[in-house]
Amino acid sequence: MSKIDIIFLDIDGVLNTNVSLRENVGILPEKVKMLMNICSRTNASIIISSDWKYSFTLEELRKILYCAGLVDVKILDFTGADKHMDSIRGENIETTLQSLKWGNYVILDDLGRHHFYDHQLHNFVQTDPEYGLRYMDVERAVKILRDRGSYEVLP
Repeated sequence: MSKIDIIFLDIDGVLNTNVSLRENVGILPEKVKMLMNICSRTNASIIISSDWKYSFTLEELRKILYCAGLVDVKILDFTGADKHMDSIRGENIETTLQSLKWGNYVILDDLGRHHFYDHQLHNFVQTDPEYGLRYMDVERAVKILRDRGSYEVLP
């Protein structure tokens, strides 16, 4: 069974900033390059945890991210089985993790810690929405992905 390292990816506040959102810029290519840095150094795949999943199909989000510069990275799915907006982010991540064995994942999100379960916090990198993904966030994410076990997809 092949092992998968996973990045649970929020978009707003990670791949863009408060300023870029006010200026109607959806995704910043320089933030995508930082995400690519994580993926290339860890061979991680992405699962979208962002609320963008309520506005776009998975294929549309793949195209949006590809056009922003995300290439040669697998975007596997969205989080959560039901994808209801009233669920907390950590609950949707937990639902997704139930189909995987315990191991290697990181959560990139600008939401506060209270949106996640306590046992998920050691895998959580909180970005600042004023800046989006930064070099220190990249290094922390890489460290988390390298230091923990890996998920193995269940049959």
